[in-house]
Amino acid sequence: MTKFLPVVVFVILLIGTIFYIRSRMTEPAKTPADYKTVTVQSMPDNATSEQKIQILEQSVQLLATEIGKINSGLSSSAGSNASSALLETRVKNLETSVNSLKADVAFLKPATSQTTSTATKKSPEYIPLSSGGNSTDKNYYSMGGYQVSIDPADYPGYTNMQLEATLNFNEAVGTINARLYNVTDSSVISNSGVSTSATTPTLVTSYGSTLPSGKKTYVLQVQSTQGYQANVQSARIRVNF
Repeated sequence: MTKFLPVVVFVILLIGTIFYIRSRMTEPAKTPADYKTVTVQSMPDNATSEQKIQILEQSVQLLATEIGKINSGLSSSAGSNASSALLETRVKNLETSVNSLKADVAFLKPATSQTTSTATKKSPEYIPLSSGGNSTDKNYYSMGGYQVSIDPADYPGYTNMQLEATLNFNEAVGTINARLYNVTDSSVISNSGVSTSATTPTLVTSYGSTLPSGKKTYVLQVQSTQGYQANVQSARIRVNF
């Protein structure tokens, strides 16, 4: 934001010069007390982004008002000479600077809103299931130790839940499949499936699911497609917001 301060200071000094030249051309001599000072609010070092934008907008409005007054004075003055032409050129330069400042303010506003939105996003939460265990069942087998009760109402605003499991075979034969099963309603949770054929512990993550309302019991089910020992190192549910 401080990059705009030199522009604002330049505009203020230029307006002061224009007032002085115009008064010398069209008015009798005045005392220093007769001149007005254009004052722009300073930018506090500890101001927030929103406050700095507001101050900059107020400065732009003040400068635009003063430019309007100068243009009005030029229109009502008699005749046209080199000095008035110079004043008109400088006013146009001021208007260009004001438009540039307005564009900068408009550019900064979306960035500020985006920063605020990102800062308020909630971090994921994790629901641990268990660790350790294996199965050689070719059908899906419910791992009794990997069971938990979940009520989605306890996680207001969540977008989805993902199964994260660390799995491996002792030897490279077949595939390990794992999924979440709703014990209460006797149904498989869609998009909760993961799989791997790795012989070293490998973390696999499901696509993401939304759970039915109400408190229900869920269990991890594991399948070994070829009947070889499928090892479950650990598993948990990631709750995303």
